[in-house]
Amino acid sequence: VVERFPNSPLGHAAIGRIWLAQAERRSDPVALSKAVEALSQAAAHGTSSSAALSDLGRALTLTGDHAGAERALRRAVARLPATEDAFLRLA
Repeated sequence: VVERFPNSPLGHAAIGRIWLAQAERRSDPVALSKAVEALSQAAAHGTSSSAALSDLGRALTLTGDHAGAERALRRAVARLPATEDAFLRLA
């Protein structure tokens, strides 16, 4: 999907979510790095979803980048419709 539609944030967000789940499940730093990369690409699009931005915030928190996580989560709660998860993580 990412190769066929490189300008769509949906593919990057989906891949990022898969990598993030693996990183959390296995405490895998390589998977976490790949999650941050994919989710950052999704977030770079003006049409990225609140869920993708929230996932990026979660991934950045796991890397220890709390300032970056806060920025991503603030963007996530400003994007409508905002996910409940984004508000909880920002709090």
